[in-house]
Amino acid sequence: MTHPLEAITESSPEPRTGRAHWVMYVLLVISLSYFTWRSVPRAIYSSQDLTVGYSAAQALVAGEDPYDHLVLQRLLAYHSGPADGERLLQRLRNVYFPPTLAVFLPLAPFPWPAAKAIWLTLNIAGVGVICWGLLRYASLSPASNRGLALLALVIALSPIHTTIAMGQTAVLSVAAIVLAMVMEKSGRHRLAGLAYGLATAIKIQIGLPFIAYLLWRRRWQASMSAISLLLAFTCAATVALELGGSPWFQSWRANAAELFKPGGLNDPTLANPNRHSMIGLPVLLHTVIDSSLVVSSITYSLVVAAGLYAMYHIRGRYPPPHRELLSLSIVAVLSLLVTYHRTYDGVLLVLPVLWAFVAEGRSRWIVLLAALAWVVPLQTLAYQRWEMATSLQTCTIIADVVVLCWMARTTLSGDQERIRSVRCNISNAV
Repeated sequence: MTHPLEAITESSPEPRTGRAHWVMYVLLVISLSYFTWRSVPRAIYSSQDLTVGYSAAQALVAGEDPYDHLVLQRLLAYHSGPADGERLLQRLRNVYFPPTLAVFLPLAPFPWPAAKAIWLTLNIAGVGVICWGLLRYASLSPASNRGLALLALVIALSPIHTTIAMGQTAVLSVAAIVLAMVMEKSGRHRLAGLAYGLATAIKIQIGLPFIAYLLWRRRWQASMSAISLLLAFTCAATVALELGGSPWFQSWRANAAELFKPGGLNDPTLANPNRHSMIGLPVLLHTVIDSSLVVSSITYSLVVAAGLYAMYHIRGRYPPPHRELLSLSIVAVLSLLVTYHRTYDGVLLVLPVLWAFVAEGRSRWIVLLAALAWVVPLQTLAYQRWEMATSLQTCTIIADVVVLCWMARTTLSGDQERIRSVRCNISNAV
């Protein structure tokens, strides 16, 4: 039995001529056009979420409180911010953790229009890193039919477009994770750990589950490198905050309380009129259950149970590449279910998409079909029915969890069969 990743690496290259090959090129061109249309003009016009990180970096440099929305409004206006910047910062509020503030510091020397252009460029480069890393990890040629199809689907995913349009950080964080995967596969564990640490500094709820995964696998070089880099970012930002002498921690707590209060912008309950762009089990469960305690209990119980089931079936410090990709895909989808996320964090779904492209069997088609629900911007199409769109997307993540955990069990059975076969052959030879 040959494992999927090994099969792709060892097999002869796919033919690069014929009608199917040109169809793949056409799909890629359509995907690139769709990507450009949905992301670049909106980023140039808006990038509204970037106003928070950009003005917070300005406050950090100036020694002021980066969590005081009044300070951020003043600094954003001073640096040629958007006309509606005051309204945006009144609503969005800064709840970035200190290490993430350090990520925005390179934008501080520039006025808002230039900073917005730099961030757009970085996000587009991040998409390029994701595409390159996925192909490299699976040893796929970008000119093969399978490689072209993978690129077309990844570039068409709407969370990537929304991240760029909103000036968010998910693309850069996932790009660092994919880069870490490639480095770890090639044996560069310390560099991989630094990439995981950078991903966590950029967006903590995306990167932190992967550091936990490294610790569970007992990969001490990678995990310690990741934690060290994250601590370095945290200490540098915290020292700068303390030297400024502002009541930053109190401001951060006040902002968090404002956003997560009943009806607040980040509240997953029906009391929040803006929850339509949120994903995860709490959002889905709150459509039928009022109690936050019950919802949290169900969410954590289901996610922990799924995680333990996968851990039981995928053991070892360094599993084979096909099982490592399966493990990372499970980490990605489980993290999307349990913590606060909006639709743009669905960029993480590139990992199960890659697994589906290199896996064998019918189950992979379920994951690919689930990914199609993230190609179309459902929140835009389902006007006045946003709740239905968000629920559908959360259900696709749940479907991914079920399929991937089931595959953890079946691939383990396949590995055990392979070991038994080898032992039987050795016995016969003796």
